[in-house]
Amino acid sequence: MVDEWFIACDELRPRLIEAAETVRWVPEHAGKRMLDWLRNMNDWCISRKRYWGLPLPICEAENGEWIVVGSRAELRRLAVEPQRVDALPELHRPWIDAVELRFPSGERARRVPEVGDCWLDAGIVPFSTLGYSGGDGAWSKWYPADFAVEMREQIRLWFYSMLFMGVTLSGRAPYRTVMCYEKMRDATGQPMHKSVGNALWFDEVVKEQGADPMRWLFAGQNISLDMRYGPEGVREVKRRFLTLWNRYRFYVQYANIDADALVAQKPKLAWVDRWLLARLQDVVARVEQGLEDWDLPSVVREVERFIDELSNWYVRLNRRRFWKGRDDTDKSAAHWTLRHALKTLCLLLAPLMPFTSEKIYQNLVRKSEGGAPESVHLCAFPSVDAQFVDRALLESMALVQKVINCGRVLRRQAVLKVRQPLSRLVVDVSDEVWSEFKSCTELICNELNVKALERGKRCAWMQYKVKVNLRAVGPRLGQRLPALVQAISAADSADLLAALDRTGVYLVELKGAKIELCRSDLLVEQEPRPGWCFMEEGAWNVALETHIDESLRHEGIAREFTHAVQGLRRQLSLALEDRIMLCVNASEEIARALLQHAPYICAETLCDKLRFAAVEGGQSIELGAVVVEVGIHPLTR
Repeated sequence: MVDEWFIACDELRPRLIEAAETVRWVPEHAGKRMLDWLRNMNDWCISRKRYWGLPLPICEAENGEWIVVGSRAELRRLAVEPQRVDALPELHRPWIDAVELRFPSGERARRVPEVGDCWLDAGIVPFSTLGYSGGDGAWSKWYPADFAVEMREQIRLWFYSMLFMGVTLSGRAPYRTVMCYEKMRDATGQPMHKSVGNALWFDEVVKEQGADPMRWLFAGQNISLDMRYGPEGVREVKRRFLTLWNRYRFYVQYANIDADALVAQKPKLAWVDRWLLARLQDVVARVEQGLEDWDLPSVVREVERFIDELSNWYVRLNRRRFWKGRDDTDKSAAHWTLRHALKTLCLLLAPLMPFTSEKIYQNLVRKSEGGAPESVHLCAFPSVDAQFVDRALLESMALVQKVINCGRVLRRQAVLKVRQPLSRLVVDVSDEVWSEFKSCTELICNELNVKALERGKRCAWMQYKVKVNLRAVGPRLGQRLPALVQAISAADSADLLAALDRTGVYLVELKGAKIELCRSDLLVEQEPRPGWCFMEEGAWNVALETHIDESLRHEGIAREFTHAVQGLRRQLSLALEDRIMLCVNASEEIARALLQHAPYICAETLCDKLRFAAVEGGQSIELGAVVVEVGIHPLTR
């Protein structure tokens, strides 16, 4: 049996609960855990039996009289030998035990031997650090804290001890918002231990993997779940942000080529520029809201989605605009828009990826904008620019992206390469949706590599076969059932279904008697017509004609050839503006296909001369099952 020191909590409990309910807990269930702890906690045992530690400032005389010493000055004033207090190396046990006290009553006393619970110290830090006096000063300016974050176990430890001290001394919670996260495990879900060998040391991980990818990985984590940390997750973050870095490099490359690439004033923008800027305002608003809500995973998702749209939608759609000649206003608009988007994205990323954003900012902004703040972290956080907000344009583009995604799914189903042109995409949509598609026909056709976008009904690509529902009709018709089956098999399925659509019934004459059939009396089997594939997307029906004639096949060969040559240019480290001559050794059909599309090939590859001859020391490229020899010869400028 040992004696311990306690703080009675019943009197303080209602005030603690009231204060905890004023705090914003993230996630919300963390606050419920705190309330559960407060309602069920016992008195606080504050004493520990240890050799070294924070001494309990309770001093007791032999007659049972005791006092709590409130400061070093009071300790010195009560000390029998004040010089002993001055000589203490620190106010910890065991050194402080050598100090004997004399109470005002004359009784001699010593400090009790126990040390205090470490959470006593942790809970009082905000007050001791800010110089709590109960009045004005630094404490009143900075207290309570706006934000505190720690793992879930701290609800009953650090968060509780701070709340206890805050309510006791000031009558209110010491923090406004508290975030609690779960545990971090290794990649397999096991606890990290040095003895097991799966522990990770922070300095080594930062040196090897970088601080920014780690920060982004943590920011995207659902804090209600344990986090599995391993190098694969960091590599995935780096892979995603390589897309952003490549778009930044893309801009820099063309900005270095074109002296007029940096446009100070906003030029006349194309519709796709206006869409990107409208989308950017949407991202700014969502990121700001996510940060206000302490919802970092939503911020991560929104930024990653925009980076993907910036790269795989805007830049890819507008690549040719960056290739145009000097003094082209359309090219200037593309440059201005991309740069504005990259700069804004850099500012959005600054709180979560401080080093990457600083690197881009210094080269993208500081080198070209006089008077720009010295660091990205000295810039104002982006706010929504009303002049670029365009909800109608965003909704229209969302519809266009949806039908393009459908078309891509159909191409994959039909195992058709994206560079193989097709004849048409047919959609069965409402008048409202079709009006949006008509204004973006060129974009949709280019994205899906089809020659035409048409509106049509399912019967254009579907074929139907109608059969009798024997279970529904058999009991009613009896011996006449075989004759009905034969009649339905001989009928035109399209006409039959049209009649059902018009009137809801279909009449069949059997031996002078008319049989009335409704839709439940029939079974309808459907399948795409040969040369078609289709899908249903909500209220939409989308179909792709997959038949490839000779003209389409030759154009596909030309596109594949162009793509292969572009790859060879990169292998040879040719500059973006370098002109070339191409020598090609190919079969008769391949040569004919390339000749038919020579203007396209030359324009895309910056080829001034295209020759068909034997190739020495060239490269082999595969066009389907055919191998073609190609020689690339840079031309002197």
